[in-house]
Amino acid sequence: MSSKQEEIDIIRASEYFDADWYSQRYGDVGLSGICPATHYLLFGGMLQRDPGPRFNAREYLARNPDAEKSGENPLLHFLRHGQACETKAAFRQPDGVPHYGRAFHRIVEAARARTKPQGVSEEYDTIRAEFDIAYYLMRYPDLARAANIDPIQHYMRHGASEERDPSPHFSTKRYWTRYPEVAESGLNPFYHWLTIGRDKGYIAEAFTEFDAMCGIVGRDPVEVQRLLTEKRKDLRARLEHGALGEMVAKAAELEPLIAHSWREALQVKLPPFHSDQMIKHVVALHRLQQQAQWRRAKAVVVIPHCRMSGAARVAGYLANALAQIYGPDELVVVRTDLDVMRFPEWFPQGCRHVSFAAVEKLPRNSQEKLLVELLRSLHPEVVFNVNSRLFWDAMQPFGKALSASTALYAYMFCNDMNLFGHWNGYPLQKFYRYFDILSGIMVDNHNLAEELAEMYLVPSAQTSKIVTLETPVSALPSIAPAPVPGLQRRPQVFWASRFDRQKRVDLVMELARTMPDVDFRLWGEPVLDANDQVKDAPPNVSLEGVYEDLAQVPLGQCDLWLYTSQWDGVPNILIDIATRGIPIVGSLVGGTGEVLKEGLSWPVTDIENVEAYEAAIREVLCDPVEARRRALRLREEIAEQRTTENYIKALESALPKAGNA
Repeated sequence: MSSKQEEIDIIRASEYFDADWYSQRYGDVGLSGICPATHYLLFGGMLQRDPGPRFNAREYLARNPDAEKSGENPLLHFLRHGQACETKAAFRQPDGVPHYGRAFHRIVEAARARTKPQGVSEEYDTIRAEFDIAYYLMRYPDLARAANIDPIQHYMRHGASEERDPSPHFSTKRYWTRYPEVAESGLNPFYHWLTIGRDKGYIAEAFTEFDAMCGIVGRDPVEVQRLLTEKRKDLRARLEHGALGEMVAKAAELEPLIAHSWREALQVKLPPFHSDQMIKHVVALHRLQQQAQWRRAKAVVVIPHCRMSGAARVAGYLANALAQIYGPDELVVVRTDLDVMRFPEWFPQGCRHVSFAAVEKLPRNSQEKLLVELLRSLHPEVVFNVNSRLFWDAMQPFGKALSASTALYAYMFCNDMNLFGHWNGYPLQKFYRYFDILSGIMVDNHNLAEELAEMYLVPSAQTSKIVTLETPVSALPSIAPAPVPGLQRRPQVFWASRFDRQKRVDLVMELARTMPDVDFRLWGEPVLDANDQVKDAPPNVSLEGVYEDLAQVPLGQCDLWLYTSQWDGVPNILIDIATRGIPIVGSLVGGTGEVLKEGLSWPVTDIENVEAYEAAIREVLCDPVEARRRALRLREEIAEQRTTENYIKALESALPKAGNA
């Protein structure tokens, strides 16, 4: 058994004992008059003090219970037993002050000195063994500025409830979210993971889509968690004490702002597990590719949704035409804004559908980037935007680059009018911005084509980029039977559209009050605006709900069809009614005149004039035979003009030559 003097000599000769550091760190050593090595042997070790900057007595005792039980001086125990075992020496700090600087190192060491000695409680000791003080103080500067806080105790009492993280390898918030039973147990989440969760294979990583990302890389989540921890620790050691960190420190001497990056160095990021947002992005792109069946496409149609709207219906016509040109298996339809596919029958069988519902929780700029990455990965020849706001938003940062490899097209309809009577809409906002980037702009009516060319002074050599695609009659329907006249029968006026401000339901209500001898039957619902004008409908107005198909509407009872929109392109409902031989009274706005032809229908030019609508309706009702004759002539003209063949021919004229094969 060695003598006290031999033990003092062993301590003094050790590379881990620094007499000057020990005396300065603990002011009572100099006052005692005892030499530092002797003081450490007699008192310092018992108080779990550190003999120098490279040896942490408390951590050593925490990781080596046999040393605690022996009662031996911790440094002596390490010098005699610990050096033979690499794992027991793992607690040692490498040589010198960490490269992040002496100032923060002093803060960390001061906080470490405020931690409690071994044996306070089993929970405290367990947490302390893997609690990262430097990370905790660097991540939360408010605690680094606090002079009297024990960081471990702070986490136990306050930090966990504040969703602070005790280590770069443990996310308090995500752990509670993943495993609700932990909160119900009342246990500290980090303590639960160290004592229960880790053995059960629980995941402590901070990433929302961690399991999905592990599935993408083909590794078990528990294995990935272990590998991430090992890699982070290795990089952390190299940054704090290795050549890598030395280079950063030297660079910081030349550019002081580089020193601010040390906060990130304590929470190393490893791609693809770089950040929660990055993982969500990769997982979302993977899911979108899965929906696209991991195959490229020659044509892509991007829409906001597929619900009751003229734009969605036109997108269906466009998709069917592209399917005939390229083949349905070469077509992908992407829904960006709402996961609504109310009318799948509008789109060709065999095409692929992709919904952005999987990425709706991402920030808007991430969704824009994701859309562009998806489009690039599909490597299409043509991409059409049919009213997708996300696509329009992505055009500003990515449009020019995307157009370098893919022909981009936009489908535009009428402008809209806001609540204050001012014009807005995609034609007004986007045409002039992206005309040079786009390969073509499709419109559904000649009126809008002429208006855009004139408003923006498009050179004659470029007007061919504005292509009018007349919405086709895909299959000519049967003529609706004419109502059978009868003495007791009241005239029936049908109306169907969205109960929105644009469609002027208020005019219909006023007409009904003016014409109490006529029944007005309305189909529709509010879509874009909250509209309560139908609540006070007069008794001769009946609300019929919403139909999925026009065949559900009893057209054989309809004397005439009323349309009252304040602005419009070429509404699909007007084409549908015109091809069924039903007389139409409608507002002459925008492109409606391309269906409401003079002499074959009853267009109303003064759209605010209720008396003008009434006069047109009375004219139809007074001579139903003549009205039906005109309507049948309109049907013939529409059917002859608006054919699928004509639509495809006009579309092909605007496509890249490679697409015409």
